[in-house]
Amino acid sequence: MPPWKDALRYAWHGSGRRWGSASLQLFGGAVGGLLIWAWGLKVPSEILDNPALSGVAAIAIGAVVGALVVFVLRLCWWPFHCRLAPHGGLRSFLLKILGALMWPVIMMTAGFFLFAVLTGGGLIWLALQMRIGTGMAKLNSTAEAKTSETPNTVGNPDFFLQIPEGRYKFKWDPVTQPKFDLRLDTERNPDFGNNPAFILRNKTNTVAYNVLVVWKSEIASSVEELTKASPKLSKFKFDVTETRLTVMAAPGSMAIPTSYYLDDSPKQMIAVIAKEAEVYFPPQLWAIAALYFINKMPSKVGESTEPFVARVTLNWETAEGKKRRDYRARITATNSKVTELEMPVAEAFLNFSLEEIPN
Repeated sequence: MPPWKDALRYAWHGSGRRWGSASLQLFGGAVGGLLIWAWGLKVPSEILDNPALSGVAAIAIGAVVGALVVFVLRLCWWPFHCRLAPHGGLRSFLLKILGALMWPVIMMTAGFFLFAVLTGGGLIWLALQMRIGTGMAKLNSTAEAKTSETPNTVGNPDFFLQIPEGRYKFKWDPVTQPKFDLRLDTERNPDFGNNPAFILRNKTNTVAYNVLVVWKSEIASSVEELTKASPKLSKFKFDVTETRLTVMAAPGSMAIPTSYYLDDSPKQMIAVIAKEAEVYFPPQLWAIAALYFINKMPSKVGESTEPFVARVTLNWETAEGKKRRDYRARITATNSKVTELEMPVAEAFLNFSLEEIPN
């Protein structure tokens, strides 16, 4: 007979001969009830309401489940049964090996096994509970953060403007680069310019859309007047039109000229503002501001120019209609050129201040 048939025969006969015993019915009923509870199986109310049917169902479930459980256990024990059968079974085998120490060894082994199982199960359960608790706490904190920080679209947004963060350095050396160089003064700053960024903060929890920022220079001098009025600037060549300023390199230099677009009222449209956004000092005004600083630059290190003044107007829509807020931005340049050499023509740090203008 093939080995697998012997295994099935052993498992079936071992479970089939005693599947009607009271102890097996009790064991099967307990396992069946546990499985029904674990799987969430529903028993028809007609059975539960009838005591006779309930008893028959309990006996049937107990018998069937008990028989299946014992069948599976004996099937799993079959390889060990084959090895131990020549020795007269497990008990005889252990008696031959351990003698009078069999039961103490069995009890100690069972104790160690139960300790390992219960301790491991407890640690796994504890870890799962802690992970679930941590996940729930994180989920709750995230939900609270979203509730408190996520802006809505109900109400009227309102803003206030703040000066740029960080220190900006201005330099003009037309021998190497005709461009009016402006960048953040930091060692980690890469080799490109930085446009000063004012910070526009939303004072409310309401999202704002299509915020328009308009700049307007309030100094009296024009670009053409500044290029001709200053002794420092008159040494160099500028090409000025209504919409463009071209800065030429210093005589004898092979540097490429730099052009700036000019605009009396440059605008910046910010599509969405939830908490804050950057409002850039417009490049269209930077050319005239740089000429103004060079013209007004004091000779001593540490002294500052008169302020370049620009008006900043914020326009936005609310449920109550259009809103507007005006600021006056003042920018001065503090001379940082420590040498008396002709080049660079100017080197300075910029200072910013803001004043809200009542409407």
